[in-house]
Amino acid sequence: MKTLEINANANYTSDWIFKDAYSSTFTKSSVQIKWHGITGTANGTIKVEMKTDRNADLTTVLDTVNVNSASNASDNMLLSVNYAIKAYRITYTKNDITAGDIIIKIDAE
Repeated sequence: MKTLEINANANYTSDWIFKDAYSSTFTKSSVQIKWHGITGTANGTIKVEMKTDRNADLTTVLDTVNVNSASNASDNMLLSVNYAIKAYRITYTKNDITAGDIIIKIDAE
């Protein structure tokens, strides 16, 4: 549904990611997080937030993933969500990482 490609040498925050233009609800969804080529000190974080109402200010942190190795290509992180939400937001904090690529894929029913 949506793939984010993030350069690991800069902090990044996505806009809210909705299922479609009509604000349909994600009934089942997953977030796959993969990184490779990480250099510098591998101490970055990826925060996955969600909200249950399009207009609500209330958000929930679904998970915070530590980018703590040069690659997780053989062991990607997969978050599975089996309840209704309206949107996701991804925040990456590089800390001491100097290069690399992060790919985040959000799939939904």
